[in-house]
Amino acid sequence: MPENLSYRWGSKASGSHDQMRLSVADIQAEVRELKQRGVQFEEFDFPGFDKATSIALVDDHWAAWVRDTEGNQLVIVQLPVGAMDRPVP
Repeated sequence: MPENLSYRWGSKASGSHDQMRLSVADIQAEVRELKQRGVQFEEFDFPGFDKATSIALVDDHWAAWVRDTEGNQLVIVQLPVGAMDRPVP
C-alpha cells in the first residue's frame, strides 16, 4: 500500500459504522500487541463479545474494534480459512 494514502471526505465522521476493515491472520496476537502499545479497544455488550480480550465472534469471523483520532470506527478481523481476502500466515 502506498504511504500516506488518504482521501479527504467532505463530512464529519459519524462513528456509527465501520470506516475501514483490516484483515489479519491471528487476531488474538494482533490485539494483544496493539494493547501493549496503548491502543484502546471498544467494548460491547452482545453475545459472542469477550470483554477480557476485546474480541468478538461475529457470524463466521473474529472481530475487534478501535476508533481513530477522528472518531472513525475501524475493525480488525480474522476471516475463516478460504475467505477471499484472508491473509496468509
